[in-house]
Amino acid sequence: MKTIAKSNPVFVAKEDVCDTAGKVLKLKQMNENIKATAKAIYDKVSPAFEKQYGITLTAGLAKILELNLKQKSPNELRKERRHHYTQIKTDIENQLRETAFERLVVVKRSYL
Repeated sequence: MKTIAKSNPVFVAKEDVCDTAGKVLKLKQMNENIKATAKAIYDKVSPAFEKQYGITLTAGLAKILELNLKQKSPNELRKERRHHYTQIKTDIENQLRETAFERLVVVKRSYL
């Protein structure tokens, strides 16, 4: 019976759900540990950084472009999204131009 039960999709799905739930709990705990550790590091380094440079550590880190910590304004986000859409549209139009002859040949063959 145990062998048959192992091949039953219901029991397999139950085991998968239990495994996934365990992984989610571990992930949440790990995220909490990461946040706590990062906060502890920030609390230790921030006063010394602020004393030496006269700005907060957060402001200093925001100046590093690779971290992407600076919040973009809604206008900047809109502009970026429009640029992305325009780029995709241009790419599609270029691909259509490049393959127009091939598509025309295929259509003509289908009528013959």
